[in-house]
Amino acid sequence: MSEALPQPQFDLLAAAKHLSGRDEKLKFLIAETQPFQMDPDHLQSPYEALLEAIAYQSISGKAAATIFARIKALSSTGRPPRPKKSLSRKQLSRQTASSSI
Repeated sequence: MSEALPQPQFDLLAAAKHLSGRDEKLKFLIAETQPFQMDPDHLQSPYEALLEAIAYQSISGKAAATIFARIKALSSTGRPPRPKKSLSRKQLSRQTASSSI
């Protein structure tokens, strides 16, 4: 049985209002830019986005794609394992994760 990951739930307008109220420079930038839009069919959780960003840092896209595919293969869902599940696994070394690139 695959465990579905929850989609990020936040109010974009409330977030923009909060940031505008906290910082004058952000208030100006937010007012001057087009409203943020997302395609909810392709959303990643913040955790998944962070994992992918880390995988793609400072290495070629092909190597990063290989490593990120290995991370996703650790789960039966085709997506990265949930944070708690990742923490419960034996620690993987960077060398293990990147071997055979």
